[in-house]
Amino acid sequence: MIRRSKGFKRMIWICLSCGARNPGPEATCTSCGVPQPPNVEFILPDEADFITEEEEIARARLGPDLICPYCGARNRADNESCHQCTAPLDEAARRKAGAIARKEAPATALTCPSCGAGNPTTATSCFQCGAPLGAQAQAGGQASPPGKKPGRARKVLPVLLLVLLACSGLFYALFLRPARVVTAQVSEVYWQTTVAVEEMQAVRYTDQTNSPPSEAYNVSSRTETTRVCEETTVDRGNGYAEVIEECYDEAQTYYSYTLDEWVTVDTYSLEGRTLQPEYAQPPIQAGQRLGRQDVRFQVTFSAEGESWTYTPNSLAEFQRYRPGSRWQLQLNALGGIVSVSSP
Repeated sequence: MIRRSKGFKRMIWICLSCGARNPGPEATCTSCGVPQPPNVEFILPDEADFITEEEEIARARLGPDLICPYCGARNRADNESCHQCTAPLDEAARRKAGAIARKEAPATALTCPSCGAGNPTTATSCFQCGAPLGAQAQAGGQASPPGKKPGRARKVLPVLLLVLLACSGLFYALFLRPARVVTAQVSEVYWQTTVAVEEMQAVRYTDQTNSPPSEAYNVSSRTETTRVCEETTVDRGNGYAEVIEECYDEAQTYYSYTLDEWVTVDTYSLEGRTLQPEYAQPPIQAGQRLGRQDVRFQVTFSAEGESWTYTPNSLAEFQRYRPGSRWQLQLNALGGIVSVSSP
């Protein structure tokens, strides 16, 4: 497996005192000045970009920050003494690092509670009025460009549900709901039967991912290797996240082989307008056999110059509809038969 760093992104943290959003590297709240608590959680904004300044990249590479055991202040990983109380950091605890960075909800914007302007999720203060964007900033749609007020967030899911319900209701009204009832008589019955003739033949399969059956012959195989890469974003414990790419080679074996199988070589059909369907008796040669037998039924009802066709599900149902017999038909809005019952 090949593992490489693709770069670093700046995270944010929420002040537990005033709720302001702060850049990850800041040790104190930019709004109220309260020091960052040791257990505060770093969050990765959805729109965070890779940092490009060499000095900041070097800061991100330092690793987890140190928490002073005497005053609790946050210190860079390369500090030897606390920047706040000057105590040595030999026994200082390091912030937790290495976990998958928690991301904010994707494709959201922050609506400033003071002026209503839309801001990117990476923003910690409003671009328009300068107000801090804290936990009270509302998440909405895409951020509006400077100088434009954000539009109202679209509630897509409820609309889709309403459309789905409307389509379901329309389908029921057109096809399933009885719109009228008529009494009609059977004017015609029809059946069609088919009989397949099968023959044992050699069938060649190529590029199959499953192993060949035990009865296969002329077996060959080939292996293809593809490079698969996955990205993970890891919390560095210092206000930054590192994007790590891991790549590995995945092998897939493809098989080609031959099987002797029964293959349909001919089909014989019969049709009639009685209640007793018949099946063809095709000639069978050496190495052949009778295959699948199918039957299709159709009944035509007539009344007052109109006619409707109906497809029974079984022979027993088909033989109920004697020509001249009368039946009650429930029809949908389009004139199709919903059900058939005795009058």
